[in-house]
Amino acid sequence: MWEAGAVEPNVLVSVSLISAFLAGIVALFAPCCITFLLPAYLGSVFKEKKQVMLMTLVFGAGIFVVLMPAVLGVSLISKFVFRYHDLTYYLGGVVMVGVGLLSLFGIKLPMPHFAARQQTSERPDVGSIFTLGVFSGLTSACCAPVLIGILALTFLTPSFWLAILTGVVYVLGMVAPLLISGYFIDAQKIFNKAVFNKRVGRFVLTNLIAAGIFIPAGILILYLTFTGKLSMETSRHYAQKIQNTAAAVDSAWRKMWTPLSPGQVEGIKMAQSGDITISAEPNNNLGFDLQFDTHSTELDFDIESVAMVTDDIGTDYGKGVWDGTAPGGHHRRGILKIDKPIASAAKKVSLKLQNLDVVLEWEVVR
Repeated sequence: MWEAGAVEPNVLVSVSLISAFLAGIVALFAPCCITFLLPAYLGSVFKEKKQVMLMTLVFGAGIFVVLMPAVLGVSLISKFVFRYHDLTYYLGGVVMVGVGLLSLFGIKLPMPHFAARQQTSERPDVGSIFTLGVFSGLTSACCAPVLIGILALTFLTPSFWLAILTGVVYVLGMVAPLLISGYFIDAQKIFNKAVFNKRVGRFVLTNLIAAGIFIPAGILILYLTFTGKLSMETSRHYAQKIQNTAAAVDSAWRKMWTPLSPGQVEGIKMAQSGDITISAEPNNNLGFDLQFDTHSTELDFDIESVAMVTDDIGTDYGKGVWDGTAPGGHHRRGILKIDKPIASAAKKVSLKLQNLDVVLEWEVVR
C-alpha cells in the first residue's frame, strides 16, 4: 500500500516555512550568489560604519525588491535573469567598482530627505547601499540554484498567500545572517573605536578598507563572468543541496508528528536534471505526486512512458497512469498512479525517470 500519514495543516505550514528558511540560508552560500553578495555587504559595513544595522536593512530591502517577484514566479523577471545572466554580473561588477571609488573619496549619492536633517559626512549613503542590495538580489536571482530552489518550494504550497509567505521566509533566510552580523556589530559598538577613524594619507581608514573590498571584488566578478566561471552551468548542482535541505527538514518533521506504520513510505524527494527540477512524494494509496519545473526546457515528454517503479527485490509494478498536466510548457504537476501494493519483502522503493537520468528512492518502514 502506498500511504502517507495525515498531518495537521498548521503543522504542514510550519514545516514549509522552516524548510524555506533553512533552504534560504543554504542558498546564500551558493557560489554564484555569495561571490557578489558577501563582498558587497562587507564593503558596505566599512563604508557605513556608524549605522551598520540601518545599512543592513537597506541592503536587505534591495535584495527583497528583486528576489520576491522572482521567487513568486513572475515570468518577466524570471525570463530576464535567465536571459541576461552574464550582463547582470557585468553590470554588477561595474557598480561594485564604482561604489568602491565613491567609498574611497567619501562621496555619497544625493538623498535629500536625509541631507536635510544630517550633515553630509554623517548621513548614511542609502542610495549606493540600496543599489548594491538590488544587484545582490539580481545576481542571486541569476543564480539558477537560488531561483529554481525557491520556485520548487513555492509551487508545492497549496495557496497563493502561503506561497508569498514561503517566498518571504526563504529570502529572509538569505538575509538573516547579514541581519545578525549587523546587529552584533552595532551592539558591540565595534566601529566606535578610534582606530577606525584614523587617516591613511588623505583617506579615512574604513573608506580605504571598503574600497579595498569593493574594487578588487568588482574586478574579480568581471573576470569570472568573462571566463565563464560564474555561468549557470557551473553551479546548477547547488540546487540539489537547497532542495535536499528543505526535503530533509520536511521528512524529519512529518515523522515526528505521524510515525509511519510497517509497509509505508513517505517523504518528498527532489532532484535536478539540467535546468529541470523534479519533486516526488508517495501519495496515499495512489502512487506518486510529481512536479516538474523549468525556465528554458519544454516539458514535452510522456511521463507514463519514461517512469518506472521498482524495488530492491525486483518487483515489477507495471506501467503507471499519469493524471495531471499534459505534455508541454515549463511547469507540470500531477499523480502517477500505481495500483500494485508494495511487496511485503521490499525494503526500498525506487522511481526512475529514464529520460532525465533521475532515480529517487524511499525506504519502506519495517
